Amino acid sequence: MRALEMEIASTTAEVAQAAQLSPETILRMRRDPNGPFQQHRDWQFIGLGTRKVRWNKEQAIQSLWNHKRESSAEVETFGRDTAPLTV
Repeated sequence: MRALEMEIASTTAEVAQAAQLSPETILRMRRDPNGPFQQHRDWQFIGLGTRKVRWNKEQAIQSLWNHKRESSAEVETFGRDTAPLTV
């Protein structure tokens, strides 16, 4: 097996179904330079000039869920308590 060859090949539709998103959303996030997916880690082109995409489904799902996730301590919650005053 080559180093760049993915172990688990999936289609965009299979990744979208596993992530419970539409295939268009997955492809839009793939094109986003600040998105969760990276070429050769999560996906790669196959064929000559066809621009078809082969996904590593498990890695892509993990990248999607871990992308810019905030820790629970950083998440803002709005309660009935007043905000502390700083002077």
